[in-house]
Amino acid sequence: MNPSPSVELAHIPVLPTAVLEGLAVTAQGTYLDATFGRGGHSQLILNADPSVQVWGIDQDEAAIATAQLQFQGTRQRLHLWRGNF
Repeated sequence: MNPSPSVELAHIPVLPTAVLEGLAVTAQGTYLDATFGRGGHSQLILNADPSVQVWGIDQDEAAIATAQLQFQGTRQRLHLWRGNF
C-alpha cells in the first residue's frame, strides 16, 4: 500500500506547557521522539528554539511520509527513521 500523506492529520498535544517544561528544551539541544506519530510533540520542541534538533522514530510509513510534507520548514532539524522503539 502506498501511503497518501495528508498535512491535515496533525496531532495537537493536550499538555504543551507540561511537555516543554518537562523536557526543559534548551538551545542547541537534541531530542528524541521515539513515538513520532503525527509529530505534535516534535513540533512543540522544534518551535521552542530554532537551534534544536529532533530525531523521530515511527513504525508507520504513512506517519513518516506525512511528516515529510508537514515539517518542510524544519526538515533540516528533523531527522526521521522508520522503526519501533
